[in-house]
Amino acid sequence: MTNNYTLVEKSQATKWTRFFNYIIDATIFYILIFLFGGLLGVWYSLTQSELAYSIIQAMTNASRLVDQFVTMIMYATFMFVQEWIFKGRSIGKFITSTKAVNETNLPLNVIDLLKRNFTRAVPFEAFSFFGQNGFHDKWSNTRVVNIKQFEESLKLRDEMEEIGQVVV
Repeated sequence: MTNNYTLVEKSQATKWTRFFNYIIDATIFYILIFLFGGLLGVWYSLTQSELAYSIIQAMTNASRLVDQFVTMIMYATFMFVQEWIFKGRSIGKFITSTKAVNETNLPLNVIDLLKRNFTRAVPFEAFSFFGQNGFHDKWSNTRVVNIKQFEESLKLRDEMEEIGQVVV
């Protein structure tokens, strides 16, 4: 009998697929940030709102380090929300037909997703993918799998187990 861990490991998405997931998700994230900034500017120009002005000033005067930290936290939150709503998938994962799963194929819970996505804020975390698994996979016990391959493996395993059962 093949256990879930083995099936997850055999169905893992390639590093190139993971890279494309990142490029797609990051591009969408920065487009949303750009749109937010534009809407904030329009809001201020139409209303002369003190709140809008304060937000614009805070964003303009933030140090590079603070800007990068806030951006990392916002990106982690963006990814968490997507994977929570879409059960382990982001827009990039929809496009590449992949999803995040627990390494033993248990349903992802909020703690798994929090660990997975806020680990992305660790400096140089992206370079951890030069190894076998990135930090946000390793530390949250999750993996990104090719959905079609993974579901076919699960189906084949289940069919093999049915053959081995004794009918009474």
